[in-house]
Amino acid sequence: MAGKSTMVRTGAADFFPASKFRDRFYRPDVVSLVLKTLDETEAVQQAEAATAQHEAPTPAPDAAEQKPAEAATAQHEAPTPAPDAAEPKPAEAATAQHEAPTPEKAEQKQAVLTDQPPAVTILAPPRGAQLSGDSAELQVEVRSPTGRPITSIEARVNAQPAQGVEISEAQAMPAAQGETVERRRIVVPVPAGQTATLEVIARSGDRASEPAILEVKGRIAQPEPAAAPPVAGLPTLAPVRVVLNVARDDVGHHRRAADIRQALAAAGLEVADHVPVDAERPGPSIGYYFQSDRKAAAEVSHLLEPLLGPVDPAAIRKRGSIPEPGTIEIAMTLVHG
Repeated sequence: MAGKSTMVRTGAADFFPASKFRDRFYRPDVVSLVLKTLDETEAVQQAEAATAQHEAPTPAPDAAEQKPAEAATAQHEAPTPAPDAAEPKPAEAATAQHEAPTPEKAEQKQAVLTDQPPAVTILAPPRGAQLSGDSAELQVEVRSPTGRPITSIEARVNAQPAQGVEISEAQAMPAAQGETVERRRIVVPVPAGQTATLEVIARSGDRASEPAILEVKGRIAQPEPAAAPPVAGLPTLAPVRVVLNVARDDVGHHRRAADIRQALAAAGLEVADHVPVDAERPGPSIGYYFQSDRKAAAEVSHLLEPLLGPVDPAAIRKRGSIPEPGTIEIAMTLVHG
């Protein structure tokens, strides 16, 4: 059946827009002649003859021929014969002629049947589906009423050719005699946070199907994470905190600690704690607990180089309670009096 209609797949019939058959069956000249001749076959023959002679030169009028105006006057004045009761009325004759099967009608019917384009149906997902990923996975059925092979499949997003589409190989399905039916899996990227109209079009040679249309909703776009406010527990934002470890039995630790405090104060740093320890060290050390504090430890080492000599900062293994981020520990060697 043909008409101005969106393609709908039913078990009984396919519907195609009349535009699909315009190039073959749009014949206003035949319609005009049928109204004059009341004979469909005669109208087609006259229309074909007129088309063939359309570009042929027009012969010059014969002087002996009666002028159109004179012929019309004579025809108008001629007595009209009484209608014969046995003759059918024009409307009845046209109806009878229209209903009578003819070779031309059979040929036209066969032409329609053999010239049908493919029909596409989107089986899944349902209309208005909310996607959870970045693409829509379509299950599509393509039917060729004429049995001709499907030569290409096209997917569109919002009336534009879709990019990055994945189309699986055809899977043959049971079909009526003379037809072919196949199913395909089509993956179409859909922008996040948008409602998209998807279209699938199948082609068999020069015949294209009507688009099968499906509206889906792209996945819900996640908002960009906001920058975290400064928190005391974040090492990258913690201030430098210097802990000075001195040997408990170091008789000169007060003077040396004072020198270190003075050097750090000149750089804007302050010793937060002064801890006497029992362990004897082979040399001074500078350590840190968090990798993000290594740069600060290197700067402290540079500041104290005149007092301690070159010291390479090292990471300290966490023990007991974890110190605050930003903690730099300076350990001095034992000096006996």
